Amino acid sequence: RPTASSLNFIAGGTVPNLVTVRVPATGIVEFYNSAGSTHLLVDVVGYYSLPASHATDTGRFVPVMPTSAWDTRTDNSALFAHDKASFPIAGFDGIALTATAVVANVTAVRPTSAGYLTAFPDDLCAIPTVSSLNFAANQTVPNMVISRLSPVSSCSQGAGYLAIYNDAGDTHVLIDVVGYFMA
Repeated sequence: RPTASSLNFIAGGTVPNLVTVRVPATGIVEFYNSAGSTHLLVDVVGYYSLPASHATDTGRFVPVMPTSAWDTRTDNSALFAHDKASFPIAGFDGIALTATAVVANVTAVRPTSAGYLTAFPDDLCAIPTVSSLNFAANQTVPNMVISRLSPVSSCSQGAGYLAIYNDAGDTHVLIDVVGYFMA
């Protein structure tokens, strides 16, 4: 068993984290809890595979200098309960217009009640039933998110958008991009 942790928590807390692990030949990923007892929820959001050809950049990850793409505090536009906002990511500050997915740190800042944020591609007509990060009232909580960006569709604001849904209360949202995947 590795000696590093993938997720740390205190008693009574609900804590998410994005974890990338190698799937062994058995196809079974094991989980270990170091103390006490806890419920575990696992949402598989994707996988990496070797490209058929290394001759193109298709699917390649491109890291960028971490950049603050969005901060709702700048115009005091907090997300309210059951609110969804769409943010253009592709084409922003060095992020290619052809980016198809984003790696970002999403942060809930000063929420007025306990709740969660969900990050997802803006072209989805229904809000996914998973959380990207969970928070308590007045708690500032970040989490890494990897999400596909939207193509143009009847449900999207346009190509290259990321949507954020706020479950409860009011909260400000920060989106700090650290990289993207090529088309």
